Amino acid sequence: MNSIIKWMAEHPVAANLITVFVIAVGILSVTQMPQKTFPEFSLDAVSVSVSYPGASPLEIQDSIVRPIEDQLSGVDGIDSVTASISEGRGGVVVSFLRGENIAKKLDEIKTEIDRIRVFPDDADEPSVEQASNNSRVLEIALHGDASEAVLKEEAHRLKEELTSLPAISFVEIVNTREYEVSIELSRDMLRAYGITISEVAQIISQSSLELPGGSIKTNTVAIPIRTTGRNYTQSDFENIIIRTSPDGGRVYLRDIAKVVDGFQDTDLSTNFNGDPSVSVNVFRVGDEQVLTIVEEAINHLDLKFRPTLEDGIDVTVWQNEATNLQDRIDLLVNNAAIGLVLVVLCLALFLDIRLAFWSAFGIGISFTATFIIMSSLGMSINMISLFGFILAIGIVVDNAIVVSENIYTNSEKGMPAMQAAVKGTQRIAIPVVFSALTTIVAFWPLTQLPGVLGKFLTDIPIVVMVVLSLSLVQALIILPRNLSKLDVSPSYSPNLVFKALNLVRSVVDTGLQWFVRVPLDAVLRFTTNGFAILIPIAFAISLMMMTVGLLAFGYVKFNFFPSIDGDFVTASIEMNDGTTFDMTQKVAEDVRLAALKAGSLIQNGLPQSAPSVIVGINVVVGRGVAAGGPGGGTAANGATIANVVVQITDPTQRSWESSEFEAVWRNAIGPIASVKTLSVSAELIGAGAAVAIEMSLPDGDDISPVVADLRENLRKIPGLFSLQDDNSAGRLEFRLALREEARLYGVTLSDLANQTRAGFFGLEATSVQRGADNVSVIVRYPANERDSLSDLLSTWITTPSGDQIPLSTVAKIEEGQAPAQILRRDGRQVTTLTADLDTAISTSSEVKVLIETDLIPKLKAKYNNLILTSGGEQREQADAQAALSQALGIALFIIFALLALVFRSYIQPIVVMSAIPLGLIGAVSGHYIMGIPLTILSIFGIIGLAGVVINNSLVMVDVYNEHIANNMVVREAVILGTKQRFRPILLTSLTTFLGVYPLIMETSLQAQFLIPLAVSIGYGVLFGTVIIVLTVPALFMAQHYVALAFKVVISTLFTLPKKI
Repeated sequence: MNSIIKWMAEHPVAANLITVFVIAVGILSVTQMPQKTFPEFSLDAVSVSVSYPGASPLEIQDSIVRPIEDQLSGVDGIDSVTASISEGRGGVVVSFLRGENIAKKLDEIKTEIDRIRVFPDDADEPSVEQASNNSRVLEIALHGDASEAVLKEEAHRLKEELTSLPAISFVEIVNTREYEVSIELSRDMLRAYGITISEVAQIISQSSLELPGGSIKTNTVAIPIRTTGRNYTQSDFENIIIRTSPDGGRVYLRDIAKVVDGFQDTDLSTNFNGDPSVSVNVFRVGDEQVLTIVEEAINHLDLKFRPTLEDGIDVTVWQNEATNLQDRIDLLVNNAAIGLVLVVLCLALFLDIRLAFWSAFGIGISFTATFIIMSSLGMSINMISLFGFILAIGIVVDNAIVVSENIYTNSEKGMPAMQAAVKGTQRIAIPVVFSALTTIVAFWPLTQLPGVLGKFLTDIPIVVMVVLSLSLVQALIILPRNLSKLDVSPSYSPNLVFKALNLVRSVVDTGLQWFVRVPLDAVLRFTTNGFAILIPIAFAISLMMMTVGLLAFGYVKFNFFPSIDGDFVTASIEMNDGTTFDMTQKVAEDVRLAALKAGSLIQNGLPQSAPSVIVGINVVVGRGVAAGGPGGGTAANGATIANVVVQITDPTQRSWESSEFEAVWRNAIGPIASVKTLSVSAELIGAGAAVAIEMSLPDGDDISPVVADLRENLRKIPGLFSLQDDNSAGRLEFRLALREEARLYGVTLSDLANQTRAGFFGLEATSVQRGADNVSVIVRYPANERDSLSDLLSTWITTPSGDQIPLSTVAKIEEGQAPAQILRRDGRQVTTLTADLDTAISTSSEVKVLIETDLIPKLKAKYNNLILTSGGEQREQADAQAALSQALGIALFIIFALLALVFRSYIQPIVVMSAIPLGLIGAVSGHYIMGIPLTILSIFGIIGLAGVVINNSLVMVDVYNEHIANNMVVREAVILGTKQRFRPILLTSLTTFLGVYPLIMETSLQAQFLIPLAVSIGYGVLFGTVIIVLTVPALFMAQHYVALAFKVVISTLFTLPKKI
């Protein structure tokens, strides 16, 4: 290393070329990197989805989900298997242990699914995808006084126009029904003509096709033969001949059936601000840039598309990712710029302006080089990665400060500039390398956080670790060259600006030198003398006890994941099983009106100049919320599901939080009859419900008493509200069973099931491609002949001989209850009870303790074979704590090993690492001063803080050892070493604090969730430095006294007495 440092310092061309190359490639990389609001990532999970139209959840569970669970039981590396089953659809999510190769596991699961041969014939092909958090860039609402068909055609036109733009490649139309041709045959007509639905479907299929017929080959050409006869329109199908008579008579389809060319008979309706609507989603794919996509899309809407719309139809950009992205990036860039200016000013006050300039220049080089690494790793510029840069601003100059300060000291001693640069860097290289390594190792556990939160937050430690690594390289091979011509001789005459700055610096330096020479020297001499060393140690212990007290008695609360304020609040509605679609629509409308009322209540308390609280309201009935897009998955659907999404004022234009609107809206909704669950949430990113408890009993056992008991106990816990569960007696269903008499007619169970399904659900005769739409042709009974029990009773079954007999002759009908939704985890059916939490009353950790120590043991003792597990935020918290604890233990051992290597001691690393709990004092105190709770991001900061505060004690102990090696008395070495290192320690601590200070004081709602991490780092370093400067010298002296005493004891025990 020494030879590399010397060679680079003596060869300016190499250092300059490296600098220019890094700057050029870094700028090129940053211009090509994708920009996003939050990181985009693939989850350690694979989803398997199978549609089985018309099937009940129980049917899907037995015929689809259980075979999938059984087939996947042999796949290695699975963490959990979760299944969600609703009418017509079953979904299984396979979560893998951290570190598994998900691409390989995806192929493995596809292979296993392909081996399943027991899926029903009518079930669709399974869809197997890797789960991801891909989010749309734009959601565009087409709305107005127009029919669904008109809106959908306009949406198709918009999709085609947008995908033709260079910046856009993927557009999706959502929240609208698919086209369908419905062939409606009444029972009377079928009996009159002696024909069945399946026969009609077969005739339609045979009368609507196109097939290649080979070719005629001559000596010169080959002429293809093609049979054409594809039907496309309503009239085409009406003119299909169903039967002919010997005398030439014909029966057309229009004679016996009603042909309806319309939409699928599914429960789905949408409206935007009260008008019928269709949504068009625009996604980012590959390296496409969000800002470019949005700019081109909005320009196209304003200049070309909107002017061509019919009167009464409008287009509105509903969700704009670019607005969120630009606002948040601008916010963090401004904070970063302010932090950088504060750091540079701090450097200029304590260091020669030339040292300050080159140290600050190193920040730019390190950051620019980091963009190169980020680009090669496929990372993006987002709110989380930018925050990593803000954290690194103050930390990244530490290496440069220590190196440049040592070079300056050598120059002041009279060394030639080149020799001062080389020798100064070489002398400090080892401690600088090891201090950087300990900081990097301290941030490594933060990359081990599992689950969605780990993927979401991992950009922070990665950016910090990369920046620190590159700053180390810059400080050792580039900075010495830049300072190799540093002139500190009396003849040096700076310009007027430098003179003014040096004048200010000299005042600061004079005051600092006086502080070091008088007060600090006096304190150190007192606290390192004899038993006085116990005073700072006792003081530190008392502060630690105070810190524990702040946490234990709730003065500083702990909430696992902070809320991220956004501009959308969503009400998710699920009605009781069996509720009609019309009733669900009515409830969704009531919830929409309640949102308007909540907006008015908040608006009345704001100044007249305040912008409107509500920007828009989008209502979707019949379908839940899904990510959509490539790999985004599908949403749950059904007549009992609805969601109401309210866009509120942009966070940059309001002083009230989205949680305030959430609470007012929830109160405005009030109790609503027939609602099974209704949750209102403003979270952009969350860890799940504050309280979620999963219950499971052996199959067939009634879970209702357990749910009732748990509900009753949870109501007694302060702060919990909105208790909801997915347990249900089920909805009414009619079950058909074959009578013994059916054998006399030759009717089988398959005949009964297929003919009943054909009439009431429908039979797909064929499908046709019309433009971008694949249109199914369905044959079934008319809607008014399949909406009551009497319709079922009046159904006729065709026997193998062609006779038609009443259904009641061959089948008996029984009433029963069946679940509308089934949830399964790891092969067992589970019922989940969730609750929201008012963190002003209780914290998630307090509630977690009550549930795990009080409620769960009592319930398990009361109910045999009951399995209770925590889900939602509590599961994420437990997983995070386990992963971080394990990773932190490994990191601490590695730090200890590194320190043991550099100090060649097992005791001195413990002295150095004592800085870690001392830094914790500052971090917790900072949260108490700021009045904010600890969160998972606070823990991130505390863990990262460990590496930062270690650096201060490391350089102190390193100087102690140097002086002791030069035969200085230990106490004098400690005092002198502390005084010599006080300025760089103070400077590195101040720069770290000032780097994050603008964010600590940020009042914008969009940055609030990041502030706890900044507080942990900033206050931890600031407070920790003061305590470390007093405590580490005392601890070093203590270990010295203990070592001396140990030597005395050993020599006394093992020294032989002299013979007389």
